Parts: sequence; structure tokens; C-alpha cells
Amino acid sequence: MLFRVLCLVVLLGAFSGTAEACRYQARPLADSVKDARVAFIGTVRTVENGQATLVVEQVVRGVTAGQEVVADYGGSSCDIRFAAGQRWLYLGAVHPSGSLLLQDENGNELQDNMKAVTAALGTAPAARGGMIVGGTLERSCAPWDGAAYMITLDNGITAHVYDSITERDNTTTAVYQADGKPERGHGQILDCANNKACQPLAGTITMGAVDSETARGRIDIRDGEHNTRHVFRVKRVQKQVFCG
Repeated sequence: MLFRVLCLVVLLGAFSGTAEACRYQARPLADSVKDARVAFIGTVRTVENGQATLVVEQVVRGVTAGQEVVADYGGSSCDIRFAAGQRWLYLGAVHPSGSLLLQDENGNELQDNMKAVTAALGTAPAARGGMIVGGTLERSCAPWDGAAYMITLDNGITAHVYDSITERDNTTTAVYQADGKPERGHGQILDCANNKACQPLAGTITMGAVDSETARGRIDIRDGEHNTRHVFRVKRVQKQVFCG
């Protein structure tokens, strides 16, 4: 009986250890950059099967421009949880490495982190990450007498959102199912690239920060088991629309 109790205590201790938050001594970013074997600014292209693939945009050390770097992550609380579309100063796949998020998966830049990286590297990161797509956002007509807007990306992807344009900061998001339902809170994604007939696509439209001049967010497209993410930062076109 005593042996069983001791085993239970050991097991509970092991599980509680994995659940604890990652603990490490914070270091000046410049020191972390100096000590990193691999250092670069890059964008996360894909995340699947416990691996994140980052594309190198700005070389610091140990890589070449355009190279793909695969970062493994497991179940530890020290592992960085990457998301496609994010942009990082990458120094390693764990938080103690000092890796710093520069842009989230909704196209929002973290200005304080951008300034910290500029100070540590002596040069500013480029203004846009590699996955950012430009375009426009403008009012449009809903299938009924209601509010709607249209996002037109430079790569030929178009999204219709059946809702009013709501200005927000980067702390909240609004997610719309692109199921084609002509109802408020839903939307539609179309692939209109290469001057071909527009094809409807399944997925979601996520709106991030929106102000009077720009809008940020992402369009996630589902095609069977495959997912494609388009992170956008578009200009708002102010114009009157008469529907009905």
C-alpha cells in the first residue's frame, strides 16, 4: 500500500511539473541575439504536425535569405506556439531563447517589440512581413437590405462580409463563417484570380484592427485537409453605396 502511495505521489509530481508555466531568467534582447546560433526575422508560413515552417526575410546569423527553417515544438510550456502569418525575430523555438513576436496572425504589428528589435539589431525590420497581402475594403450591398462590405486582395481573393464595418483595436477580433448564407454575421470567399470566373471557397474571415484608413485581418481557406491563410492589411475606400 505504501508503495502505491509513493508511486501516485511521483506521478502527480511529474504531471504537475509539465503543467507549470515556463520559468526562466529574462535577458537583454541584445545578449540573446548575440548568443543565438541562428537569428533572423521571418514569417511563419505553415504550422502542422508539431512543426512550424518559417521563411527567412532578414538575415542576422546562421541562415540565408529565403531559406525555410523548421521549428519543432512539443508539449512544454516553454515551447513557442507559432501561428501561420506571424512574423518573428527568431532566435529559437522556446521562450527562453528570446524570440520576439513582431506581427500577429491578423497583420497587427507589435510596435514596442519592433522598437526593441531595432535597438538590439541597430536596424529596423522591414515594414511588412512576407505574407501580408494588400488590397482594399469598401462598403457593398448585402443580399438583403442590410450592411455589408467587401475585401478585395491584390492576389485575386475577394471576401464579402454581411455586417457593418466596426472600428476596433488589435485586442479584439470578429470571425465570420464563409458559408454563403445571406444572413448577418456570415460571408462569402471568392477566388477571382487570373480573370477567370469567380469560384466560391469555404473558410473563415477574421477581422482584426480596423481604423478610418486601414483594416487588418486574415482569410483562412479550407480545401479538404488543406488550409491556406491570407493575412491582409488593406486600405479603406470611403464611398457611398446605394443598395436595393
